[in-house]
This record gives sequence, structure tokens and C-alpha cells, in this order.
Amino acid sequence: MLPSAEVHAIRNVCNCRAMTIRPTHFAINTSDLESTKDFYHSVFDWEFRDIGAPGFVQILDGENAMGSIQERRALVENPTLGFECTFGLSSSVSARSTGET
Repeated sequence: MLPSAEVHAIRNVCNCRAMTIRPTHFAINTSDLESTKDFYHSVFDWEFRDIGAPGFVQILDGENAMGSIQERRALVENPTLGFECTFGLSSSVSARSTGET
């Protein structure tokens, strides 16, 4: 956990109090799509939807996609090893103005 002073400094830099930031999507990268699906289904009872893209399935929360499991790919020199997360902002104007200060 970050020390309190660092947390406050980060919040001040990104103006986090002025906008809501929350995760909107996540992706789990894997070398074995079927085994990974089996694991997360057995642990969290997640269901999946194949949307036709090779090496990619959506993780469902009821009928809604909440994330994905995807085969590793090399976005840079080395394959993606970890978890990817996308965050949504409540205000793009706040985010843009924060970047300009």
C-alpha cells in the first residue's frame, strides 16, 4: 500500500476528486484459452461467450460482458504476461483539463 502522502499527491496530480474513475473492462492474457476458461468457471462460476474472434472470449456477468480472456500476443517486443484493465472517467473534460495543467 502506498504511504498516505503519496496517495494524496497522486490524487492532486490527476484531480481524482473532481471525476469518478472506475474499471470498465479487464482482460486476462493466457497461453491456454480452454484451461483458463475451465479454471475461472470452476473458481468464480463465470460464463463465457465466443464472439467469433480467434483466441478471444468474453466473460459474462449475466448477459453483459465484464471482461475477456484472450490469447497472449506481442504488443511490444515480449508477449503480454499480465492483466490488462481499462478505466472509465466520468468526465473527459476534467481529464483533459487535468492534463493541461
